[in-house]
Amino acid sequence: MVASSYGGHEPSKKPDLDPTDVKSFRPISNLTVLSKLLERLVARQLLDHVSVHKLLPDFQSTYRAQHSTETAVLKVLTDILTAADCGDLSMLTLLDQSYFSSGINFSFSFYIILS
Repeated sequence: MVASSYGGHEPSKKPDLDPTDVKSFRPISNLTVLSKLLERLVARQLLDHVSVHKLLPDFQSTYRAQHSTETAVLKVLTDILTAADCGDLSMLTLLDQSYFSSGINFSFSFYIILS
């Protein structure tokens, strides 16, 4: 068998069996390929729907092409530098969400924060 006819991959053969017999090879599962294809199709349809109906905020970086953490940080930095150039004051507040998901008593935490 030629590897190029299998997408460049040699089929997996059961050990100690005749390589010329077709029954010596393990079946190839297409489920992972089909699930990835279905996932991409659904994601594409969902993103198209969200884009057409303008359901995402303009400055949201997640789930958008050509947007990343770096572009979000650059936007924040640009806004801060622009405000500084105009003589305005800026304050950046960051929230560590891992703190809130660590099983801490929220009412007690908020009491301490508000006190």
